Order: sequence, then structure tokens, then C-alpha cells
Amino acid sequence: IDVHANNGEDNSYFTPSDEVGLSTIQFGTGGVDDAEDAHVIIHEYAHFISHRAAPNTNEGNERLALDEALGDYLASAYSKNISTYSYYNIFSWDGHNEFWDGRITNSTKTYDDLNSSFYDNAEIWSSMLMDLNEDIGREILDEILLESLFGYAPNMKFSDAAQLMLKVDSFLFNSLNRPALCNRFLQRKIYNCPSSIPTSLQSLDLIDQSKFLNGSAARLLNRSEEVLNIHLIDAQGKQINSFTSTSTEIRITSNNIASGAYILVVEHTETQKKSYFKLIRQ
Repeated sequence: IDVHANNGEDNSYFTPSDEVGLSTIQFGTGGVDDAEDAHVIIHEYAHFISHRAAPNTNEGNERLALDEALGDYLASAYSKNISTYSYYNIFSWDGHNEFWDGRITNSTKTYDDLNSSFYDNAEIWSSMLMDLNEDIGREILDEILLESLFGYAPNMKFSDAAQLMLKVDSFLFNSLNRPALCNRFLQRKIYNCPSSIPTSLQSLDLIDQSKFLNGSAARLLNRSEEVLNIHLIDAQGKQINSFTSTSTEIRITSNNIASGAYILVVEHTETQKKSYFKLIRQ
């Protein structure tokens, strides 16, 4: 990090490197020193987070806009967590003054307003994220958003990013936040979700996760009356347990497994659909 960089220019940059430790953030000092504004620091560090999750994928207008929006959203959410006063004015110290206008995360723009400027387009996605921040909370949204970064690709569209968030929500939260996500995607004309979620997600419930956490058993409630192939997989992708069941209540035990995160994969043999649940062993 260089806090007096760019020959005094009124701009800051993240410069990626494939080698760990060699990426740089350079803060300009024109106008207001950029490194004095927490929004600038968070925004530029967000570029680093995105790069580490999906290296060398920041190409294409909408993909570039997604990266700008990520930084703006994280900065805005940080401010909102402290105070609701003007949290939507991004770069509120460095910008929104005589030097430059800054950006906002309370825009009403939709996908129809897309233009050739990825900075302008970023306000569509970042403002939608701030709406979701209000709907489902910062902690849950950030977990969905940051996990989805690992699926980012060059030249992807806003609709691709929306579908990644839905997939992550199904994986981490069993699609609990799908209605809120779909509502905001539709409002911004980014993505029109299918009318219903897969049958596999509607017919299963996982309960008593806290008992699994503490060495006992979670319970999988099966309302589908289908034959289920059940696989418990650890964080390294190793299959810990596998069995078939037609029971309406299936115990997933943790008394003989190590501490860590696990994925429960439930496959419906008739429909070939799969459901994914996250479990933690303390």
C-alpha cells in the first residue's frame, strides 16, 4: 500500500498480481487525500477480495461494474452499520464536494439504464445490494455475496451474478432468502426468477443442526416419499458417509466425525435433483 501515490493524482488504484503479496493499492492525494476516506480504503480492498476469489476475470462492462459495485456496497454497508446518516453517499469525504461528485448506493436506476460507463452501471447493482441489506441484513447478505464471487467469470452479466447469489443461498441457507433476492432482482429488471424452486428443496427440511454441532444428530425430514441417496462430505471433498433411505425422518449423526464444516448432499433418485445443506461439527 502506498498512501502518497500516483504523483498526487486525485484517484486511487488496485493493481493485481498473480503472486501472493505483490498486489498493490495506491492512494492519490489530489483534492482530499484518498487514504483519509474509509470508503476509498474499503472500496480498493474490495477489488483485492474479488481478485483473490476470481483471479483475472475483471473484463467486460458489466463484470467491471460488478467489481465497482462490490466496493461501493461494502463501503456503504460499513457506514450504515455505524450510522444511517448519508450512508448512501459513497466517498463522502473524498467526494461529494468541489473535487468530484462521488457515487451513491440509493439510486433508482434499473438494468434498462445500462450504458457504456461501468461506473454508472455499478450504481444499479450496489443500490440493489443496499436494498437487500435492508431486507435480509448485512451479515447474511455479505455471506451470500462474498461466496458468490468465487463463481465470477470474464464478461459475465448482472443476471449471471444474480443466479450465482441464488445458488449460494440454496447452498448455505436452503433458499431461505430466495423471495427477497428474487424480488429485488425483478425490481431492478436484472433477472426474473423461475416461478418456483426445485421440488427437492420444497420437500426437505433439515432440523436440529445444533445437535449435530455438539456431537449428536441432525434430522432430515423427507416429505417427498422418494428414495434418497445421502452423502456427507467434508470441506476437502472427502465422502465421510453415504447411504440410501426412504424414511420420513433421517438422522445425520456426528458423534464419530472430526470438527469442521460438512456438506450434506441429498439426491432424489427419481427426479435426479439434488439438495445441499451445510452442517458444522464443533
